Amino acid sequence: MPCNVDIAAQQTAGITFVDVDALSKIKDETLQNRKAEVPKAINIINEHIAEFKEWHEMRRHVPVLKEVKNKLKGIQIDPSLLNGECLNYVDSSSAIHEEKIQKVINTLATKMRHSNTAGCNYIEAINNYIA
Repeated sequence: MPCNVDIAAQQTAGITFVDVDALSKIKDETLQNRKAEVPKAINIINEHIAEFKEWHEMRRHVPVLKEVKNKLKGIQIDPSLLNGECLNYVDSSSAIHEEKIQKVINTLATKMRHSNTAGCNYIEAINNYIA
């Protein structure tokens, strides 16, 4: 392609002359750099998809966890019935009671997430709560 810019203009201070061939080369380099980033973008997307799938899978346990939590909140142990056993009696209205329940629920959720075995999670949670 013929150059239609005067040579004197090309050599003026503060002006960078870029012809069509140079622009094409810059475009090609930019395109190659962008293509090189595609695998990284795909990996990031796949990581987010995996995290979403794990979150979605865990959501199926939410009704069970809520029910267990409600049941544990309803448990009240009368200290006179303990007969000297080594059970940690916690007043059901205390913040410690809430913390203990949440700890049991967190443990139960972790076990349910890591092992998809059938079983009575409710009884295990009650045992963990009382112990």
